[in-house]
Order: sequence, then structure tokens, then C-alpha cells
Amino acid sequence: MDSVRVLVKNSDSAYHARVSIDLGTDDHLPSGAPSFLLRGIFHVHTNASKDCRMSVETVIAKCIDEGVDILAVTDHHSVQGARELQRKAPFQVIVGEEVLTAEGGEIIGLFLQECIPQGRPATDVIREIRLQGGLMYLPHPFDRLRTKRWPPSLRASVLQAADILEVFNARSLTHTPERRATATVEQLGKVACAGADAHFPREIGPTVVLLPPFSTPETLLASLRAAHFRCQRSPRWVLPATKLIELTR
Repeated sequence: MDSVRVLVKNSDSAYHARVSIDLGTDDHLPSGAPSFLLRGIFHVHTNASKDCRMSVETVIAKCIDEGVDILAVTDHHSVQGARELQRKAPFQVIVGEEVLTAEGGEIIGLFLQECIPQGRPATDVIREIRLQGGLMYLPHPFDRLRTKRWPPSLRASVLQAADILEVFNARSLTHTPERRATATVEQLGKVACAGADAHFPREIGPTVVLLPPFSTPETLLASLRAAHFRCQRSPRWVLPATKLIELTR
């Protein structure tokens, strides 16, 4: 199996999260991960996003098949799918949203109460997340192959503002983005997370965050500091397929 192991140190100097980026298909737990940890999938879309056709029912069925305990739903410019999942799912759902800012980069808000409109300056989006009592999660911060990315002049301030940095995104095509994100987590003392960026059912399950129970934004941060990540890259066909869906909806 082709794999890369990355050591991530978060704000608690006694804590080391293992990010195991396995380019295979075996369903193992990372070395040293306690068996009682919950299975969480972060950065998931539904058909409330223009580039996704997964219904809430499809997401629920797939999560049940995969034994998911926690799901962070982060549709583009909508919390409708997340709210519906929160009402219907037999597992814990975090209401989130992936917001495109005026500067061109994206910010995810977790634990949101209301939708945040796209196209606002990053400072306004961050302020609104805080006003709603949420957490700022920065997805794929160093992926240069994405069209939606931060200008170099703004990246440092956005990284500093983030509560959580995505050190692995299953749709990234190279190891460089996660290596840079991992180094940034160490330098800034941020909390790390791994994102599935799921738009298709087959993307729910391969990238898992194994973490202790939590109930609030603050306890999620503490939980992620004790988390283990099992990560697997999505097949490359999901990228053009997602773009086709966006163009035809």
C-alpha cells in the first residue's frame, strides 16, 4: 500500500494526532486509536449544494451503512440540508456551511444557526460565525489546484483567525497541501481535522475522524485534540463529475 504518515501537534503540547493518509481500501483503525472513539465525517455536502445530488435520505442511509456517529454537513451557501439531516438522522449532525468570500477563498462555519450569504469579505464572514456561536473551519487552505483559493497576501491572517485547519482533504490531488497545513498547525497551535469533502455516497466513509464525544463548539475543539484520523483520497473522477453536476443544475 502507498501511504504517507504525518505527525500533527496541536495546541496541547502533550497531544499528537496521527494523520494516516492511506491510498488503499482496507478498513483499519490508525495505530493506537482506542476502540471506543466515535466515527465522525467532516465536510459533507447534500443536494442543497448546487454541485451535489445526494439527497438527505441517501446521506443517512450511507452513514448508517458506514457506522457514522457524527456528521458535519457543510453545503455551499445553505444550511437547509444540514438542518433537515439534524431533524431526521439517528446520529449527531453539526450544522455548517461552506461560504465563498469576496476575496475568493472559502470558509466553513460549524454550529451555525442561520445561513451566511456568499460574497462577503472574509472579516465579515468570520464575525458572523462568531456572532452565531460557531467555529471557523478552514478547508483546503493550501490547495493551489482549486479555483477558489486565498490570495497570498490574505492567507496568513485567515489562517491565524481559524479555529480548525483541514490538514487533509480527500479531494486534494497531491501531498503538498496537507504537508503545508500540518506545518501550519504546528506553527500556530491550531486544531487539526480531516475533511471528506463528500459530494457522492462513495466519499462518505473512507476519510474518518475518530474522536471522543462532544456536545458544544468548545468541547469539539477538545475532542479533536484527542482525535485520530484515517484518511483516504477520493478517486479523481469525482472532480469532473462534480463540475458537471454544477453546470447542469
